[in-house]
Amino acid sequence: MKRSLFFMPCVLFLLLGKAEAQWTYLGLPGQSITSIAIIEGDSLLLLAGTLYYPDEPERGGIFRSRDNGITWDRVALPYQWVLQILTTPLLPGTVLAATSVGLLRSRDTGLTWDTVTTAGTWCPGCMQLALAINPHDSLDWFLGTGSPVEGEGLIYRSRDGGETWADFWYDLATQGLIFSSCQNEILYGANNYGVFRYDIQDSTRELLRFAFWGNSDIAVHPRKPYLYVGTRDTLLRFHETDSVWTNFMIGVPHDSYDLLYTGLQQDGWIFGTSEGVYLVDSTFASAELLDEGTSPGGGSPKAISSRGDVYAVFSGGIHLWHLVSDADDHRNTQPLPPTPIVFPNPAKSIIYWWFDGAAEIRVYNIIGQLVWSQDRRGQGLHKVSFQVNNLPNGPYYYTIHCFENNPPAYRSGSFRVIH
Repeated sequence: MKRSLFFMPCVLFLLLGKAEAQWTYLGLPGQSITSIAIIEGDSLLLLAGTLYYPDEPERGGIFRSRDNGITWDRVALPYQWVLQILTTPLLPGTVLAATSVGLLRSRDTGLTWDTVTTAGTWCPGCMQLALAINPHDSLDWFLGTGSPVEGEGLIYRSRDGGETWADFWYDLATQGLIFSSCQNEILYGANNYGVFRYDIQDSTRELLRFAFWGNSDIAVHPRKPYLYVGTRDTLLRFHETDSVWTNFMIGVPHDSYDLLYTGLQQDGWIFGTSEGVYLVDSTFASAELLDEGTSPGGGSPKAISSRGDVYAVFSGGIHLWHLVSDADDHRNTQPLPPTPIVFPNPAKSIIYWWFDGAAEIRVYNIIGQLVWSQDRRGQGLHKVSFQVNNLPNGPYYYTIHCFENNPPAYRSGSFRVIH
């Protein structure tokens, strides 16, 4: 059953299709799941970060699923807390994890992990709590730390993909970091004191909002100058250019907010509360509780795929909700483009890609530096070549950004250079 709430006279345009849907249980019962990351390609990979409890050794660590949550393997840290898992198209195949023992990195989609930094290196007793990667520079990383006892922490910055670090700002324990989608040099942060705006070029900070009761989550709209902040008692929107706050009291429990943008087609938001997971339209005029009759209690949405699959955490583990019915989701008629042909692989002097449709192709080295890019416009099959004579031996990664899909789609892969 789906219940709708109205907050002003309006016409509710349901974002869901007419087909009935319900939550589908995926797994990881008994785990305290903090973060879910999706890696989309020829197949879909799920990664889940969890919390560890000393008297329950079966809990904690990073879990990986290759079959959309049917089965899970623990791939790292069986005895530690994992606070955030982060992936980015800028670093294909790379996964970062903020944990109680340090910042971890995987270069093979989560199979194996190495330590980038060790917890307490700069801040004794601190955990790595929040991560952000500059969307315009894949080597520009920000790491928010904090002490669960003292509440203090630091934000650190690495300009070389985690090799070296420097103090960026002394703060309270940072719970969230995210870059503005409209202003290249602006980074937003949230902690128990308030919401801050950092100018990473000038290294300045501005308090945007004082929050006595803390903040649960922050998110930005990918196309509009809006910052969204979930707190323990309300949901707020900040206009980045007008510096105006709007308070959305949407009439549902406010114990927690985890915010996810649904995608360009729906242009709405998913958020979680102690009652369940809600779908809200872009104007925040109405909210809809997803499947009240079978929802297993309070939920926290953690990730959403390009197909509109919402992965949420309830007390019994991870559950899946398909946001849009097949009849109403025109993206189902626009699947990800076919996997490109890459030849030869390994390459000695030149490598070729064949792909269909307008796209931009980018090549990165193993530490995420962009080494080459090219775009092709127009319909039909494209053949692109890249001279690799001057590249050092080793693995390289590529992304193909397909312009004609809505929303834009990414393909990624890897190749090796051997001279």
